[in-house]
Amino acid sequence: MAAACTGALLFAEAGLLDDQDATTHWAYCDVLAQRFPKVRVHAHRSLVISGEGQRLIMAGGGTTWQDLALFLVARLVSVDEAMHLARLNLIGWHLEGQQPYAALSSSRQVEDAGIANCQVWVAEHYDTPSPVAGMVAVSGLTERSFKRRFKAATGMTPMDYVHTLRLEEAKQVLESGDAPSTQWPRRWGTPTRASSDGCSSAGSA
Repeated sequence: MAAACTGALLFAEAGLLDDQDATTHWAYCDVLAQRFPKVRVHAHRSLVISGEGQRLIMAGGGTTWQDLALFLVARLVSVDEAMHLARLNLIGWHLEGQQPYAALSSSRQVEDAGIANCQVWVAEHYDTPSPVAGMVAVSGLTERSFKRRFKAATGMTPMDYVHTLRLEEAKQVLESGDAPSTQWPRRWGTPTRASSDGCSSAGSA
């Protein structure tokens, strides 16, 4: 059985994860751990295989379903075929896991379900041109109401939250040395833009 994103919560609800390792979307790892204390939650891992006979396979954040698919191909067909599919579809392995996002989860969990949905959405779309506008659309609220509720729920403005996500990923990638400097402006904004948006102060966060 396989699950991606928040699907692990259904496994836990069915009692399949008692005394087992598990992962889920970074924004719901605390929820999984609190609601199901018998589950060993690994917030920083993008893929976890557990259960009797290693038959429960869970992927974390939304796009890690690709890791899940490649793992299934490797397990059921061959590693060579999985690598071939990865190259054919330009899929990169999530070697860094969910570390950039899990770092935010403990202080950003909210009770407002509408805002929580926006957090999940922006975790996968924070590198788009207008992530705040996207969250407003997802929320179904007016921009003013959304910004007020988001600040009340998270303690941050929507744009500050997006900047924090971007900076966490940037720090992780820079530490690993995986991204050439030519990708920095495209993925996280130029230094001028970052400074003008108030990002420079978050470098040591």
